[in-house]
Amino acid sequence: NRISPVTSAAMAVLVLASASLIAWNIQLSRSLNDQASALAEQSRFLQAIASGTEVHHIAGIDANSGARAVLVQEPGSEQAFLIVKGLPGLPEWMEYQVWLIGGEGSTPLGAGTFSVSDPDGQLVTVAADFSTADALGISIEPKGGSPAPIGDIVLLSEL
Repeated sequence: NRISPVTSAAMAVLVLASASLIAWNIQLSRSLNDQASALAEQSRFLQAIASGTEVHHIAGIDANSGARAVLVQEPGSEQAFLIVKGLPGLPEWMEYQVWLIGGEGSTPLGAGTFSVSDPDGQLVTVAADFSTADALGISIEPKGGSPAPIGDIVLLSEL
């Protein structure tokens, strides 16, 4: 028994439609997961504010004087939140790195990296122990970060 050309064409259309629906479903699932992660981060941020936080304003320096950040730190927690605004996007091989800066002569400690997804403002979670930090800086580093700051420092403030 041979399959007619009309039946073959109909089957091909069904296979293509099924493949398109599967691809759309995967994309939708990823989008929902991203939204759920963002909402969970915002919820943790609001809980930190509600539990009494320390807030530090961090100014942009030099060419980035229009940039700024606010560090929201829950006392006793090794997690803080940065709200960054006005930082420009970087080439894909670079990103911003957060530095905890101790007393005079101490080596800055890297506390994570991030890319700018929204120059109008975004929330960045920083997991680090701030108890020995006297200052916080943000620099431009190669993607993946550096063991010590080698790029331009764009934001800096005492804590």
